[in-house]
Amino acid sequence: MLTILDNPDIWDNILAKHTRCELAAHNYDNCFVVAGYKDETDIAKNLLKEEKIIYNELPVEFGFHSYAVDERREAYMEVVDTITINDPQIPILSSVHGE
Repeated sequence: MLTILDNPDIWDNILAKHTRCELAAHNYDNCFVVAGYKDETDIAKNLLKEEKIIYNELPVEFGFHSYAVDERREAYMEVVDTITINDPQIPILSSVHGE
């Protein structure tokens, strides 16, 4: 994943055309995040370097809100299916209530 500190138009004008990365987040006016496999984010980094655009590589294997998780979904669900959820044992006080 890469956090990019520049106009998000860079996504449409450069990155979406030349990589398989996905737009993962638009944090604020001049900050957005792209996600994908390392080979794709490496392509994005090179394009950003060529354009002298500031970015930061996030120390994660892949973006959890990208196509990269699709192939891991089945294994994840196998683990989730083994978890038993019990009623809470410790009372919780909150000013929020729901139905």
